[in-house]
Amino acid sequence: MLIDVEGATDVSEVGALPRKGLPDGVRPVRKRTLIDLLDLRHGLTGESMPEKIEGLTWGPRRADGSRTLVVTTDNDFRDDVPGWVWVFSVPEAALGAPVGAAGAGSATAARAAVLTPTRRPCR
Repeated sequence: MLIDVEGATDVSEVGALPRKGLPDGVRPVRKRTLIDLLDLRHGLTGESMPEKIEGLTWGPRRADGSRTLVVTTDNDFRDDVPGWVWVFSVPEAALGAPVGAAGAGSATAARAAVLTPTRRPCR
């Protein structure tokens, strides 16, 4: 998810928020999906998909201006299960505008982020 904190209420000093709903005057962050790792177009689903994702980080900017998104798993201390590293190329258009801005999160930008990842096992 990409989040935009602009206009959101700072609740860092609030002891606890209710489980459902928000108190009057509290504005949440806005969010949108950047990439759905279970989208069938990525080929990460099925028996070979690890139980959980362990890490996400931005990698270097590519020559075309896109960003690399590095996604990792570990093997939960099981010798028979590899850890995995996937590297996605995320177009600038998918990141450029804040979440609530006009055109942000457009279907075009979201579709542009659907790319075949580079997948490498780590043993």
